[in-house]
Amino acid sequence: MDFDHLVNKAKGLADMAGRKTEEMLEVSKLKYNCVQLNNEIQRSYEKLGAFAYKFHKTGEENPELVEMCVNEIDTLLEKLRELTERIDEAQNKVRCPSCGSMNDSGAQFCMKCGGKLPEAKQEPEAEVPEEEGSAAGENAPEEE
Repeated sequence: MDFDHLVNKAKGLADMAGRKTEEMLEVSKLKYNCVQLNNEIQRSYEKLGAFAYKFHKTGEENPELVEMCVNEIDTLLEKLRELTERIDEAQNKVRCPSCGSMNDSGAQFCMKCGGKLPEAKQEPEAEVPEEEGSAAGENAPEEE
């Protein structure tokens, strides 16, 4: 029976290692996408700057072209924000809305500035089973 217990424990550890590897791979892919998106944003800023320089030198005006460039940059920045949020979620982190620093998803206040953190989105399956969770929940208000 001890050998079966040991085998089951080894299988559990192997499964956990596999899940962690998948999580790390997903984060790496998201970070790579962020790098590509940042490069695209930089090119868009350069394009907008080139147009602004040209319009200034020639005295021309083309607000439609400028607006198109600004909208393109805004769209790319929104995509970057969404990717950053996905990375934070994958790493079980939450970003402080006041100072932007990263905190553990269970934290209620920022470790850097002390600001109130938004509640992290957690999957119910990842939480403690009900018997243990309810006991911890009963003690939590007393600790505060």
